[in-house]
Amino acid sequence: MIKHSFIALSILAFATTACGDDDGGSAADAAEEPAFGSAQDVSTAQQLWSDVGSTYQTWGTFPGLSGFVASAAPHGAFAKIYINDTVAADIGAIADGGVIIKENYTADNDNAFDSITVMYKKVGYSPDAADWFWAKLSTTGDVLTNPAGVSLAGRVGLGGDSGCIPCHQGAGSDFLFSN
Repeated sequence: MIKHSFIALSILAFATTACGDDDGGSAADAAEEPAFGSAQDVSTAQQLWSDVGSTYQTWGTFPGLSGFVASAAPHGAFAKIYINDTVAADIGAIADGGVIIKENYTADNDNAFDSITVMYKKVGYSPDAADWFWAKLSTTGDVLTNPAGVSLAGRVGLGGDSGCIPCHQGAGSDFLFSN
């Protein structure tokens, strides 16, 4: 279960990001903000991991997707997928605070654990991407970077042709391949 402090932090972070600040910044300043990988995105991913990293393996799974399941790049050949109670309550219409964690493996054994990908539902965060916050983490919870050195947290791939958002757009309006 996500702690109340994380939810409050997320609301504050979203309000700060959505509303800007009082420095009179121009539209050009806003346009320079990266689609993903900002310090705020990394902070959100780190706080999320702090709140769920030690408990997510006790969560449930999508129906029919327990244990190792076949997967594909960039996740690895196999995965274990966990969903929090918010996701489990209504898989067809995931509410604010829903978290999906995918452990990525290069083979179907625990010794091949490679990385973690996270989807976190933040209503109002990214309407064009079904309001998902995305992150790719190391097996110890550190935010990973792409080959260009950009942190993989936030609206990963927004406006591009690779990354979380462009790939998951093919899954339909909920951005979930499991539905």
